[in-house]
Amino acid sequence: MLTSFDTFDENGVKNGTTLRWCGGVIVKVSDGTDKVPGGRTRRYKENEAAKIKWDPVKELGEKVGEESWEVLLKSDWNKDCEGAWRIDLGDIDYGIKE
Repeated sequence: MLTSFDTFDENGVKNGTTLRWCGGVIVKVSDGTDKVPGGRTRRYKENEAAKIKWDPVKELGEKVGEESWEVLLKSDWNKDCEGAWRIDLGDIDYGIKE
């Protein structure tokens, strides 16, 4: 997911933001029983959101990734904006022999 991070100068003063791709693994897809964080009674609809276990961002000193619920909109697939997302299918063997 393309995520916005604050940037700082050498004195620690915020001087802007930057977008960075953050990797993770989907650990659960909403099934209609999962509560929306911060919502008293609201629940995600079936297949509306995915719970993602994020890879740690070493530049921020993270040692363990966090988990969060994210709504992955079709309209944000492979875009160049905050909230954009894409799928890494890993190593694919197309069966082509040389």
